[in-house]
Amino acid sequence: MATYLVKALDLDEWPEFTVIVGDEVTYNQVLSMAEEFTGKKFKVTYDSLEQIKTGDVTVPPQPEGIESSSDELKEVTALVSRLTVNNVFQLPGDRLNTRFPEVKPITMRQFLHNAWNKNGA
Repeated sequence: MATYLVKALDLDEWPEFTVIVGDEVTYNQVLSMAEEFTGKKFKVTYDSLEQIKTGDVTVPPQPEGIESSSDELKEVTALVSRLTVNNVFQLPGDRLNTRFPEVKPITMRQFLHNAWNKNGA
């Protein structure tokens, strides 16, 4: 990110918002990579669009110490699911990546490989 910032300082005009994208992958692609690097199969649950619309979503397991109630977790999970299926997280196409193609951000595959430190990725 610092490399993009330094390069952006030389731009003649700065847009109100500046977007940098490291990688664009789906949840299923991240899941596949995580299973590959950990050597473990994850338990996956898919909620239907109807379940998402009505808020009847599956809440993923939470780590110890989470102080949110199950209703709060369900509400947040439903909200993020609705935003996801409605492409709200789709970032604009005008990105610093396009203006500075020589900068190579880390990919999700590289990030997960480094996180799990496995060979052959």
